[in-house]
Amino acid sequence: MNDRKYFLTYADMEWLPDNTAYSPQYDDIYWSRGEHAGLEEKQHVFIEANRLKQRWAKLTAGDTFTIVETGFGFGMNLGLCVRLWRALKTCHHATLHYVAFEKNPVNPADLVRLQTLMDKDILQPLIEKYPLPIPGEHPLWLDDNICLTLIFGDINDTIHRLSAAADACFLDGFSPSKNEGMWSGTVMRELERLMRPGATLSSYSVAGSVKRGLKETGLRLSKLPGYGSKSEMLLATKSGTWSPANNSPKKVGIVGAGIAGLFCAMALKRRGIRCEVYETSANPLGAVAGMRQLAVYPQLSTTPQISSLFSLRSFEYARAFYLQEKYYEQSGRLQLLTDSYDQVKARRLAGLCPESMLTYLSAEQATQRAGLPITQDALYLPRAGWIDPLQILPASNFSIESNCPISNISSRGVNWVLHGGNRNQPESEVGTFSHVILATGAATQQYLRPLNLTPVRGQSLKLTAAQVTPRTLISGRVTWFPEYAGCSTVSGTYSRDDSNLDVRPQDTEELTRALNQFANVDATQCDQTVGIRTTSRDRLPVVGEIPDWTRLAEHCQLPERRRQKEMFTGYHKGLYCAVALGSHGASHAPFCAEYLARLINDEPVSLLPELSPARFAFRDAGIKRSR
Repeated sequence: MNDRKYFLTYADMEWLPDNTAYSPQYDDIYWSRGEHAGLEEKQHVFIEANRLKQRWAKLTAGDTFTIVETGFGFGMNLGLCVRLWRALKTCHHATLHYVAFEKNPVNPADLVRLQTLMDKDILQPLIEKYPLPIPGEHPLWLDDNICLTLIFGDINDTIHRLSAAADACFLDGFSPSKNEGMWSGTVMRELERLMRPGATLSSYSVAGSVKRGLKETGLRLSKLPGYGSKSEMLLATKSGTWSPANNSPKKVGIVGAGIAGLFCAMALKRRGIRCEVYETSANPLGAVAGMRQLAVYPQLSTTPQISSLFSLRSFEYARAFYLQEKYYEQSGRLQLLTDSYDQVKARRLAGLCPESMLTYLSAEQATQRAGLPITQDALYLPRAGWIDPLQILPASNFSIESNCPISNISSRGVNWVLHGGNRNQPESEVGTFSHVILATGAATQQYLRPLNLTPVRGQSLKLTAAQVTPRTLISGRVTWFPEYAGCSTVSGTYSRDDSNLDVRPQDTEELTRALNQFANVDATQCDQTVGIRTTSRDRLPVVGEIPDWTRLAEHCQLPERRRQKEMFTGYHKGLYCAVALGSHGASHAPFCAEYLARLINDEPVSLLPELSPARFAFRDAGIKRSR
């Protein structure tokens, strides 16, 4: 039975007379009662017990420090860490990664009540960037060098996906007697797995079950004086000597300057990683080079699936990114419903989402939204919108080597060498890189051939003299965009296994005929654009480290018992891909790029095996696990 949900329920909350938050569900308070007692206890148990000030004083440029917390709650521990981090000069050129799990996200309206306890310059960015309660990972950059990664859902179901090298862990869930699941043996073992040598873990609880669970992992336990009426607290240390983590310098070559490649370059640039981008054509942006409007919205199914949850999370991340960069047009989107079957499915889907995300509209209501006659009921996504991809180029602010096809990739020691160059010059070495990302779209590439990616030709119209245009995106047989810069886009056709870039009159006729259900349009008053999308077998993007295909095939042929014992590790170290974003590149590319940057830079990340290039080989062999 599928028990996945698009949205978790916000934490049930009561506020006690002294302004302390209380959870009826767990019959416990979020912090100690008394004026400022909550902050003082957290300062003592987590900041001081883990010696953060002393350890952060040793940080140098390029160092990273990672904290993993169980039970984010109101984010008070985060607030204390951010305040200290900003105050120490040694942290200014280092990076803080703060990973926090939360099963019952706090309602943003309740976060506002912390104004008397938390610094406004810390609380306000958290409130502004706080994600919707969608299960899964939500990366939130609070500063250029402070990243909060919120993971919503039951920690017992999510922590095994986390790849991280924690320097400190905070055990700050509700008390073990009230919330036993958060203190399970599974959680303790996973936390020990994530801890670096010499890493520390602290908790206000000294319950016997907690001590036994930690001791069984091999951590060294000690008791420290507790806060207030609590005589003791717990500190655990992993064997080894702690020293700051410092990622080695990297140089990344990106093959392809389309949507995927450009966002990968931006995500790496944020981290100070040097990138060089190579594009076969004369102009960047690849398949969307001729487009001025790209739709941004999630793909949702009536039964929440891994793919639709990924799409929803990606959409929310992209939307926040575009709004921050100030080039998102949040016009909303109407999905027209063609028959009673679609209407039944649409009502079911609307019932799974809050009205701020999805609403069922009658034809009359849809007409009011669109500003032109609509004869069908519709699903309305108010947060959907579109971007102009040309605005990405100045935002990316890095050079692109155009007219530079990469004809071959070879390894040299621990590095990768790109071969190619100007079309008028003999093939030569273009550059040597520690890492390479293939963002080649539909172009055939030696390391991607086993994926059997499918090119999908699409033709669009750009109306230059339309008498009427919609106020929102309208999607039916075509997608019609609001007016922008004197034009309006109508998109688009889908021709699978087709890479022809010639304009086809029959496609123009098809688009015009579909558009005329809304308004009579003269197709002679328009420009034609043709682009090639790329899709995978399961319609999900393919993002991650590329396997050695021969070794992968050999692994999949092993006897099942042996295969269960041996995790596949035969990947080409340093060689990655970001392809098959299909027709939703603008919705998925920012999140995919952030995910890939974390993999490359050894940062905390919840692994997404559903995006792995190796997933198809595993599935074909009947293997459930993958990377």
